[in-house]
Amino acid sequence: MSLYLKYRPQTFDDVTWQRHIIDILKKQIELWQTMHNYLFFWPRWTWKTTTARILAKAVNCLNPKNWNPCNQCENCVAINKSQTIDFVEIDAASHTQVDNIREEIIDKAPYPPTQLRKKVYIIDEVHMLSKAAFNALLKIMEEPPEYLMFILATTEINKVPDTIVSRCQVFNFRKLTENEIVSRLKYIAEKENIPYTEKALYLIAYVSEWALRDAVKYLEQVSVLWEVNEENVVKFLWIAPEAQIKEFVSLLKKRYQTWNKETLKNVFDFLTKLELWWVDLWVFAKQVLKYIDFNFLEDIQFYSKLSNLFKKIFLNLKSFPNKLLAFKVEIWEFIKNDQNERIESKKEDSLEKENNIEEKKSEKLDEHSQNENKNVEVKSEESDSLEPKEDNINLMNLMSQLIAKCDKISIRAILKKYASIEWYDWKNIEMIIINKVQYKLLTQESNLKYLENLLRDILWKNDISLHIQYMSKEDFLKRKLQENGS
Repeated sequence: MSLYLKYRPQTFDDVTWQRHIIDILKKQIELWQTMHNYLFFWPRWTWKTTTARILAKAVNCLNPKNWNPCNQCENCVAINKSQTIDFVEIDAASHTQVDNIREEIIDKAPYPPTQLRKKVYIIDEVHMLSKAAFNALLKIMEEPPEYLMFILATTEINKVPDTIVSRCQVFNFRKLTENEIVSRLKYIAEKENIPYTEKALYLIAYVSEWALRDAVKYLEQVSVLWEVNEENVVKFLWIAPEAQIKEFVSLLKKRYQTWNKETLKNVFDFLTKLELWWVDLWVFAKQVLKYIDFNFLEDIQFYSKLSNLFKKIFLNLKSFPNKLLAFKVEIWEFIKNDQNERIESKKEDSLEKENNIEEKKSEKLDEHSQNENKNVEVKSEESDSLEPKEDNINLMNLMSQLIAKCDKISIRAILKKYASIEWYDWKNIEMIIINKVQYKLLTQESNLKYLENLLRDILWKNDISLHIQYMSKEDFLKRKLQENGS
């Protein structure tokens, strides 16, 4: 018998890691207040079905001990050996159709038990049932006889109809912690006289993703090599030691920060060695993701990018026949794209600095022009009080329409702050920009074409050409003051 079956819990007290559920079930049995319908759900391999079997024995046990089944009376023995028709366990994955449910349950459930106190049906993976099967089950669950009990188990409660869930007492099983799994593995190893190291048991718990059934299975597999130590666990389960995972991540982080083809080769050589050591690269990718999870707060930016990298690697591992190549392709793209991002970021920073310098210059020029042209400003104020010329009205109107029609936020901001349309005729429009950085941006081919298309829509003309010129803010102000003075 495998260790998992040999050490499967037989009483409530053995299921120590689901105390929040066990205490309620034991109290219900003590007070004779058990329900007709139960629904056990959540992670895989948390012993939902095992708990369902214990509950079935507990409600039928002739000699309960502290509200646990005795496992010795004829009712407990009959359930343990599946030698009674009053205890039925159904795998919904292979009995999905309504005919299966009708044959196994609907036609037989109404009859009283022949041997046990209660007739118990355990339906495992209940979410696999068809809609018609659920509808057939619903009626008898809604008005069950006193002697009937249903215990449903599922890992996907969202696929169970609300009409079924609402008729059940629902218990949410929790995933086991690393320490709980290691504690159970120690207990089994000591009972079986298996020599072990604690580090190896923690490694087994880590690889099993805290699923107890897998952990016990791995313990049994590695115990064939006699001692369960870290070296044997790594060798037998084709996994990488934690030190190698740490080395790989730090190596990738270093190459990510200072990249060249020679240093990238070191990353690829490391992966090649992993494959030569018989490490399963699929499992290795999962190990790296767990490492990222545990150390995420140490470098959030890097680990966020690294997790996205391994998401792509997982997708490619399904379609790439060569796992090593899948790693190499995505790591190359990861580093290359990051380098491009860094270059673009530097460009943006330099443009922003230029922009700030231009802004400061403009502010100084504003102050200078205000001090030099006080007399002209008075004249300008007088002219402002007069009605603007018709040409100015048309230019202002065209500019305001262009700003309103522009749906690119960055370009619209430039038009509002730094741009002015000076003149236009049937085919040409001249625009002045008073900021050198923004002038470079607007005169890019894509942005120039974009503005020309907007102007063509506004003026209903297909042959409009936009000419953008740069003029310093000082010259632009002097020109405006001269125009107002004239």
